[in-house]
Amino acid sequence: MQVPTLIIAGDKDQITPKEQNAEFYSKNITGSEILVLTDVEHFTFLNKCSSLGVRLIPHVCSTDDKKDEAHTAAVNKISDFLEKTLG
Repeated sequence: MQVPTLIIAGDKDQITPKEQNAEFYSKNITGSEILVLTDVEHFTFLNKCSSLGVRLIPHVCSTDDKKDEAHTAAVNKISDFLEKTLG
């Protein structure tokens, strides 16, 4: 594959563990970049939950306190990557 690729993962993701997913693809896509965010789980990448979400799917909402920081780090990396790649 010869397409610039940025892979973002959380180090605490138990649904798509970084070793079998993000790191695997990063090693096998020439020139790819990887960002592994510390203390970030699978659902940390979603939006914060509403009060209904907290009641219905608490396991998805358990990382709400980490979402702002993770989202900022991801957006900054994506912006840098796109500027470098397309700029």
